Amino acid sequence: MTVRHEYVVHGEIRTVEEQDLVYRQTGGARAPEPVGEAVPAAPAEAPGGPWSFTLRPDPTLLFRFSALTYNAHRIHYDRDYVRDVEGYPDLVVHGPLLALSLLELPRRWAPERAVTAFAFRSRAPLFAPRDIEVTGVPEGDRVVLSAGLPGAAPGMTASATLR
Repeated sequence: MTVRHEYVVHGEIRTVEEQDLVYRQTGGARAPEPVGEAVPAAPAEAPGGPWSFTLRPDPTLLFRFSALTYNAHRIHYDRDYVRDVEGYPDLVVHGPLLALSLLELPRRWAPERAVTAFAFRSRAPLFAPRDIEVTGVPEGDRVVLSAGLPGAAPGMTASATLR
């Protein structure tokens, strides 16, 4: 399903947000285990790209992000539910939390530049408590961004345009 929001100020479209959503039926096949292994605690700045850091999505962070965003979906804070009903191996990391983490990269490494465009795509779910490598590669006025388990295909990809 595609959901589109247009934000209009004085008759002029200022921002367009479009989401392609995929819903799963309950009681379906169990989700496959994620590729890669849990990563032990690492320094806050982890190697991986010219811009990078490690996100540690523990249950407390996921619960607090759910509260902040008024997201009551149990896949983010109820391990028994997520395993027994949804068929996932562990708590699911919020897509918006990953997107904000990707936007953190230009804020940290290019604070003098404004983000003028941002597009992201979730490619696969990421699960707590595995460490997630958040990386960005600047290419002129564009930054190619990704978040995922080290050594595995990214769970989310994005691009940002900087001014």
